Amino acid sequence: MKFHAVSLVGRLLTIFTVVSTLPAQEVKQGTFGEAGSIEFTSPMILKTVFAATDRSLWGKGDWFAVDEYRNLGKFTCDGVSIRRHYRHRHETWDAGLEVSVRSKISDTVQVRTRITVRNAEHNNDKAVTILMEILDGDQVIRTATFGPIKAEDDGDERSDTITQLFPSELLAKQPPPTLRLTVVAKDD
Repeated sequence: MKFHAVSLVGRLLTIFTVVSTLPAQEVKQGTFGEAGSIEFTSPMILKTVFAATDRSLWGKGDWFAVDEYRNLGKFTCDGVSIRRHYRHRHETWDAGLEVSVRSKISDTVQVRTRITVRNAEHNNDKAVTILMEILDGDQVIRTATFGPIKAEDDGDERSDTITQLFPSELLAKQPPPTLRLTVVAKDD
């Protein structure tokens, strides 16, 4: 499957089917899948909270995650999940999506987003590209792309980080902006 951003976005907008819902999360399949499934084929679309809007979580450059980000780790896209420090014995993991927020100037905020992907054991090597979109309602107000992140087939975990500047008033807006991730995993 070749990845073409323009055709992918258009296709995704026309064929989304909601297959699973968690509190403050929505997971969609770009191609039709079984209702309630946690295993998706590429592309997989995740919609969740944008944790950078919660000022109580801001630190001095420290990374943080919310429960919704940890819950994203239960879903897989062609065997790849957004999780880190997976412990097979207990079927537990840490959030693979983390945020760090620092106020730069009174009207600007620096938001760093780190994503960690884990490729399942005995799965083909994968090149994972993740389109991150910040949404104000249904309107996309900011985009960034992670990857391609190369993850080997041995339970390999790899990360990528993006830094963005946001106007303070955007992060304080009510209702707050949300986050949509489109995960594309292809054999490498």
